[in-house]
Amino acid sequence: MARILIVEDDLDLIETYTDLLTMHGHEVRSAIRLGEALKALEEVPPQIIMLDLQLPGARAATLAEFAQTAKRVSGAAIIIVSGHPEMMSSAGLLDAVDLVLVKPVHNPDLLSFVDRMITMQPAPAVHQG
Repeated sequence: MARILIVEDDLDLIETYTDLLTMHGHEVRSAIRLGEALKALEEVPPQIIMLDLQLPGARAATLAEFAQTAKRVSGAAIIIVSGHPEMMSSAGLLDAVDLVLVKPVHNPDLLSFVDRMITMQPAPAVHQG
């Protein structure tokens, strides 16, 4: 299964997504601010990042920078999960995003999209000592 980082400021949604994804075998971490998300990227690089567009103190340019950094650091697939997809106007953000889901997202749909993101990613390299 996948390592997933949820970057969302709605604690109820974090709990809902975490419960759903862990019940299906995924390893889930969460962050409510981009600074926490950057730290999580360095500690345990995720394979998938679920990113809300309306985080406290985050502008479109900041979100775009985070998404581009996440791609460089972990190669993660980035799923925007937002009630305001019109905020995707930042070109840097559009270039780094793999999928946009509009809230509310139905649980079966979320699981289906996560599964698709996993199958689209290349297998991790195996290093033997």
